[in-house]
Amino acid sequence: MTIEQPVALGVPLTGVQLIEASFEARLGALRQVLLEEAHAALKERLREARLQTYDALLENIYDALAGPRGETLAALLRQRYPAALIDEFQDTDPLQYAIFRRIYGDGGNALVLVGDPKQAIYSFRGADLHTYLKARERCRRVHTLHQNQRSVAGLVTGLNTLFGTHAHPFRLPRIAFTPVRAPDLPRAALVELGRSDPAPLRVFL
Repeated sequence: MTIEQPVALGVPLTGVQLIEASFEARLGALRQVLLEEAHAALKERLREARLQTYDALLENIYDALAGPRGETLAALLRQRYPAALIDEFQDTDPLQYAIFRRIYGDGGNALVLVGDPKQAIYSFRGADLHTYLKARERCRRVHTLHQNQRSVAGLVTGLNTLFGTHAHPFRLPRIAFTPVRAPDLPRAALVELGRSDPAPLRVFL
């Protein structure tokens, strides 16, 4: 039997380095076990105290839907809530999306998702961009708002110019930038320190 000597960057490790590497690997494994056991213990203590965190609410409904009576529960939820509209969908994480899919499936039920992938790239509130894109690919119909009702015309024009000059301004080709129109009704001019109509779009370096 031959024992291969571990190497780092092509240089064999010394005895001390081997011990340190083994120690680090073992320590990492112990940390993983500790996290898993702490998570399980916390869930048990919360259950005994009849308390739930926000994360526990999601985990418990997911576990129930994935359990042996999950389809019965999903059917009851569909019966009670035959239609669902999920606003700010870009903030949805994989666990939440799995719950929605389990309840409403891929069709046959009224499920409306409202979101903006350009916000998901910042991962606000645990947003997962790939979850958003996966959900959008499964949608039967996709609608896009083509008019901005909240901004002055100068800002709309500036943003269209800024993001419209690059083929993939958000790096991923699946996130396209769609130019929008300014509101039909004029908006009041912006005011800064008593001075009206400052530049609506400014870039600071």
